[in-house]
Amino acid sequence: MALTPAELRDFLPEPLIADLRSLAPGVRTIDTDGSFATALAAAGPEVLVAGWSTPPLPEILPPSLRYVCYLAGSVKNLVQRRHLERGLLVTNWGGSISRTVAEGALWHILSGLRRGTHWTLTMHQDRRWKGAGEATHSLFG
Repeated sequence: MALTPAELRDFLPEPLIADLRSLAPGVRTIDTDGSFATALAAAGPEVLVAGWSTPPLPEILPPSLRYVCYLAGSVKNLVQRRHLERGLLVTNWGGSISRTVAEGALWHILSGLRRGTHWTLTMHQDRRWKGAGEATHSLFG
């Protein structure tokens, strides 16, 4: 696994990490700082579990590496097309946080429609309320 301690807690909290370790006792974490390519080559994994902090995979992969499980969204900054063309299997957990992302998007939409930042500053810094020409909007018009 090429994950930071924070990513491990976020993506694989207990009991998930314990389940993973029971299924694959050889699971270990490699350093994502410094020379990632050297650490990856030294580990020689068959499977790599990667996250946001995992650096891009080096051009030359360990011959044993067959599968990359990316725990976040897009793999475009992690894997090169050449890796895929050479048969590396790559999957992601893109939908794992989809509800949270959707909730955040909706919050931003509503905040923008209601001019949330504008009104926070207007009420708390300028000590005033809505004046003429200061409109807000809603999802219904």
